[in-house]
Amino acid sequence: MKLSKAAEKIADETGTDMETAETMARQLQNMHPDLMNAVEAWYQGNEMQFETHGVSLSMIREKEHCTHVQALLRMNLLLNRPQLLPGYPSWVPGNKDRGR
Repeated sequence: MKLSKAAEKIADETGTDMETAETMARQLQNMHPDLMNAVEAWYQGNEMQFETHGVSLSMIREKEHCTHVQALLRMNLLLNRPQLLPGYPSWVPGNKDRGR
């Protein structure tokens, strides 16, 4: 995955500035191994679904009102901190979290 192309894609999809998009693109290069196929699919223009422990990318997108790539980044956080996974389905985002 080319960093500059990924950053442009992120900026287009999320409406973030290029600096933020580049940070997100760098994060995509260090994703949990279980998510790498979903990341590559996103990079190729597809939205591959992924689910673990009852938490799916679709659930994250709906709950956090976010894009697919933002859901991938959230899922990465959850996979890297598995103790958070069981509580995620009942977690309610605060107002400051909405609209990402």
